[in-house]
Amino acid sequence: MKKVMCPKCEEVFYIDENRDLLPSGCVYCKKCREPFLPSDGEKKLEIEFKNATNAAYKDMYSKQAYEQASGEYEYALILKENDLGAIVGSVISKIYASKLNDRAFLNIIDTLEAHDIVLNAENTFVYLSFVRDTIYAFEQFLKMSFLNLAKDEIFYNHEYFEYYKDGIKEINEVLKYFKDSLTLVDEEEYKNFVKENALFLKDFETMENGIHNRLNRNYKVNEIGVIHLKDGVEEVLTSEKYEIETPSEVDLNLLPVNYKAIKIRKLMIAYFVFLSVLIATFIVLYFVTKHQVFIYLSAIPILLALGGYFLFTYLIKKSY
Repeated sequence: MKKVMCPKCEEVFYIDENRDLLPSGCVYCKKCREPFLPSDGEKKLEIEFKNATNAAYKDMYSKQAYEQASGEYEYALILKENDLGAIVGSVISKIYASKLNDRAFLNIIDTLEAHDIVLNAENTFVYLSFVRDTIYAFEQFLKMSFLNLAKDEIFYNHEYFEYYKDGIKEINEVLKYFKDSLTLVDEEEYKNFVKENALFLKDFETMENGIHNRLNRNYKVNEIGVIHLKDGVEEVLTSEKYEIETPSEVDLNLLPVNYKAIKIRKLMIAYFVFLSVLIATFIVLYFVTKHQVFIYLSAIPILLALGGYFLFTYLIKKSY
């Protein structure tokens, strides 16, 4: 069985070349009934897959449009259901789009288990890179939890402490899954990856030990007191009310929204719209009056557009 995409209507379906081929070597589309060569169907599917993954990658890392990237990766997986790059892209985009109270950590295990993945030499690098990136996402969760859910390491309330506690329990579960899976990767590629990423094993071990310690320590929770966790199970040691107020608004995003970058992008769009109108005006004036001066004048907004592009690109990169 071979998966193809109809070059005309873009329907995706499987064909059996021993059964579905016509004498001409073509197959019929199951939706629009148009004939096409299987090679053309494979080519169309490959192009569509690359377009989807490229768009998803750009949306995730350049635009921070994580939900849009997730949808594009899901579409890519319809085209190639077991492509590891698209699988991990889908998982990471969901994690980046998640919130402190609605994490997508366990989706890692569910998604990987739902696909038929072979950790061969080609896939091992992709998988280990994914593990490394996920560790960074876990670090972000820990950082944002104490930054937004607590003040001076005192959680604002028990509900917020629950977000944190559930998060570290989920991280612990995923780390165990990762550790077991590392025995399945290609040995040679694993050695090369560890050699090229000197901090990989240290970062993994640090996160593993850190989560274990966090699941077995004392915490201060406003209006409750001191709570001791033993393997993630709560026990109130002392009752105490701390002099802190819960903020009226709390940012629960795993990754903070970069409002500065958003503002720069809006200014950039307005800037280029203005210059485009100016260029169009000069061109129209040239055709109406036939004066060469308007052609020369149109070069000014073009140069300003080029300069603006590099300036805004620099400002956006600097905002991160």
